[in-house]
Amino acid sequence: MIFPIIIAAALLTGNEFSIQRLPIIYPPNFTIQSTDGSKGSVSRRLLSLSSAFDLYDEEGNGLAYSSADLFSWSLLVDIKDQNGNYVGKIEEDFWRVHNWPKYNLYNCDGEQIAIAVMDPLEIGFSITDPNDPDRILASLIRPPFSFVGDRWELQLFDPAIDRRILMLLAAYQSNRDLKIR
Repeated sequence: MIFPIIIAAALLTGNEFSIQRLPIIYPPNFTIQSTDGSKGSVSRRLLSLSSAFDLYDEEGNGLAYSSADLFSWSLLVDIKDQNGNYVGKIEEDFWRVHNWPKYNLYNCDGEQIAIAVMDPLEIGFSITDPNDPDRILASLIRPPFSFVGDRWELQLFDPAIDRRILMLLAAYQSNRDLKIR
């Protein structure tokens, strides 16, 4: 399965977003909303050997393109902007003690900027500073009941984190959960 991602340039502003997977549609499609309206959508790319998502604004302009490493033990995603410049990386922590997901997030310079750890009930991620686990940079929460597809609520507390990385994290986690269910 492959999803394209579409998000508006306006998406790059604001600190609260809702990322909703639309039910029934294949390949899975995501809409992105904020308090001031639609910001774009996310869909899996159809012609790709690995999981790949493309991020576009509501007008169809490309904002980010991602693809997972085909030969990796765990999820390893490279993210580039519409010009091919490196945006960042999502790397699943394969060697973890607990069973719930944990991801290391990297910026365009390859520096680790955050750690995203799913809570034991698998309701959401706490995204913390890798050097100070008590400093919460963002939260990505999935309401316990959603009757119209998977939905994530993103709240960003530190504007230094590229929102595109967190939105793609939501898409990849939903894709992972679809495979498990």
